[in-house]
Amino acid sequence: MPLSPSNAFPAALLDVIAAYRYLVLECHCPPERILLSGDSTGGALAIGLVRHLGTLADPDLRRPFALFLSSPWVDLSDSHLTNNPSCSIISNANCDIWSDYIVEDGMLFRSPMAGLINYARRSYIGFMEPEVMQHNPFISPASLYLTTPDGLFTGFPRTYIVSAGAEACRDSIRTLRDRLRSDVCKEQDDPNWVVYDEYEDAIHDFLAFEFHTPERKEAFQRFARWLDNVVDSSIL
Repeated sequence: MPLSPSNAFPAALLDVIAAYRYLVLECHCPPERILLSGDSTGGALAIGLVRHLGTLADPDLRRPFALFLSSPWVDLSDSHLTNNPSCSIISNANCDIWSDYIVEDGMLFRSPMAGLINYARRSYIGFMEPEVMQHNPFISPASLYLTTPDGLFTGFPRTYIVSAGAEACRDSIRTLRDRLRSDVCKEQDDPNWVVYDEYEDAIHDFLAFEFHTPERKEAFQRFARWLDNVVDSSIL
């Protein structure tokens, strides 16, 4: 059991919003010059910030010009857990590094919410009911339990996603990719508005580990080329 959560959701999201407001309004950094990035849980926070900015009427607090997500943890629920052997939560249980995805055997048998309330999840949601992980798009934007996922990402900036074939949350990241493309690529009439790279033998958040070569080097090189092209085609 974790310590009593004193800064559970939405504390982290509010911190990110405050930091962005400071950067734009106090430091006078134009949003068009901001590339927002986040890895793992930070990826979901980055998405939440961009979604929040889209609800504001303040013309100065616009969305950043681009978004970079590395192994974003975008479904804290069990919606992507299936009995299919190819399910990434099951097939990658023994090779991914973050055991918080699969902690208790009960989760594999789909008993009600069994195994979900492990340390990371409970620390994040605090004293809220576990169902919040299923239905709150600021916590789980890729949850398959969301009743109205269409339009969640309308107006999103250019987005680059890096995922790993050997990570437990691979399937949920693919769902995120599909939802982004459905909302944004049609809106922008640009099939490359959302770029997705998945590295077959890589683990969760592999960009953070220097030992993870050659995948890490290749991923950074591909992202750098994408960023060069995006900047060249922008107003910067």
